Amino acid sequence: MKKSILFSMALVAAFSSCTKDNSVDNSNNNNNDLVAIEFGTKMDIDVEEVSPASRAAVTAFDGTQELGIFVLAENLGAGETWQGADKAMLWNNVLTTINGTTATPTLAEGVDSKYYPNSDKYNYNFFGYYPRQESPTINDDDKTVTTTIDISSRTVDVLHGKATVAGNGYNATYVKENGVPTIDFKHLLTQIQFNIKAADTDFGEGIVTVKSVNVANGTDEITLTIADADGSTAGTVTPATEDVEFSVGPKSGEGEITSATTEKVPFGSTVMLYAAESNQAFTVSVTMIDDEGEEVITEAKPVSPTGGFLRGHSYNVTLNMSSFTLVSLEASLTGWVEVEDDVNVDF
Repeated sequence: MKKSILFSMALVAAFSSCTKDNSVDNSNNNNNDLVAIEFGTKMDIDVEEVSPASRAAVTAFDGTQELGIFVLAENLGAGETWQGADKAMLWNNVLTTINGTTATPTLAEGVDSKYYPNSDKYNYNFFGYYPRQESPTINDDDKTVTTTIDISSRTVDVLHGKATVAGNGYNATYVKENGVPTIDFKHLLTQIQFNIKAADTDFGEGIVTVKSVNVANGTDEITLTIADADGSTAGTVTPATEDVEFSVGPKSGEGEITSATTEKVPFGSTVMLYAAESNQAFTVSVTMIDDEGEEVITEAKPVSPTGGFLRGHSYNVTLNMSSFTLVSLEASLTGWVEVEDDVNVDF
């Protein structure tokens, strides 16, 4: 089922030119009333049948997930940078947790970013991502924010969202007239649940135990573009490592197949994997053990649904297993028979 997560960040948000004692200059007649940061959240689940895929993993925030939030000026002047220009970076990777409909940002000590600046010099874009990393890289030259995320556990669900408005976008005046930003978080990985069953034909007798499902072309780390000046590349993902081999093992009590295993049964936990933008396939082999304890690794085969695995989708991949019989051969060598009489040839 397809589930899109809308996270309404009622970021009625701004950051005044306050000093640490919260004194405010209200000289701008167009912005006399400070617009404070207020977070509200909403989770809209839009369900649609999709075969064989569905939206993956996180469907609600329960207060345990730590997100990072950036609020960055989109209309920097010539030579200005987010880190160098005053009020160009309102929030820098602010830690935020969300529990149901309540969002709690944690501002660093001494940060007075509680209101939009009194001047509407800048319009701001909002960027959020999960899981929050400690020190993303702020690239002033190309005006991007990037980070590397370790996904080697295969259990990490990577989310990204942005709220950008062309033209006279998010500043105090815009928010008062048009309402607060909404960040629409999307899943950036693909999720797979492996299943096993006996092949419809040629399974034979005995018990086969699947020891592991092996994937040859995985990725251990990804590089995420969290933010950019106009939002055009934010949310893009590239692999930081490639062609990593890993295996999925069974949970307790899983893995045995007999001729009676005619319906698919889950094997191992779901795995979260990096997928390219299109035509993503994974190369899979299976390590099996027969009832005599002999171990065999199958040939590696490409696995892909029509069009490839897609980001933000969850798939069931069912492996139809045939039993195998180990054939042992006894070999003997017949000795040379010596012929006493010579073979004579007359020319």
